[in-house]
Amino acid sequence: MLKQQWAIEEDKEKEDTRQRFLLNRERNLELIAHNATEKQLREQADERERVRDKELLGQALNKERALEQLEADERMARRREIQELQSYYQQHASDK
Repeated sequence: MLKQQWAIEEDKEKEDTRQRFLLNRERNLELIAHNATEKQLREQADERERVRDKELLGQALNKERALEQLEADERMARRREIQELQSYYQQHASDK
């Protein structure tokens, strides 16, 4: 009877061990899936940040180019004005 009781307890321990193994395996699989999801979310957030930074940089570069173009246009306008004044004064001087 004692041997039978030990066999039953040994079977219970084996079953408990198997159940713990299955439970740990299930938890590990859930953790793996959870970590994969978190990694994907982090990658998406990083990608959004990179896109946002790229857009902001593009906007800043466009603004800088526009300012440079305005400055160049102003220089050309001043240059044309000076040339017009010079030609006017040359005509005026030759008329006298």
